[in-house]
Amino acid sequence: MYKTLPSIHLKLSWLWYLPALFIDFMLTYPLLRWSIRRSKRIPYDPLIDTGIIAHQMITLAVWGCICYFLVTKDYYGRDYLIPALGVLTMAMVCFYSFQLIIPYESGYHYAIWIKFLGPLASICLNNYKT
Repeated sequence: MYKTLPSIHLKLSWLWYLPALFIDFMLTYPLLRWSIRRSKRIPYDPLIDTGIIAHQMITLAVWGCICYFLVTKDYYGRDYLIPALGVLTMAMVCFYSFQLIIPYESGYHYAIWIKFLGPLASICLNNYKT
């Protein structure tokens, strides 16, 4: 076990998509839960909805810390990860905010901004990939 564990990721490299899928699910689940509550027109509940937002922030922070300390080569954490986390955080803040505004009068105009924000955030995140 001691000799295999440090090199296990080399033997399982063809399964790279599974951890990426898990991380993607963990990062986007709170937003999905928030979106379902807003689409069903469930009123804002401070306890549940604040918990959803707190879950999102904690997940981003834990994921960012783990990645920051694992990626130490050539200052990748400082040069790529922190700005990418900033872009991802701002996109999530906009998604949550626009979905709160949509149910109000003429709030439907903000629905198009959600559709515009996704590709724009993806373009910005592509600047930080290595």
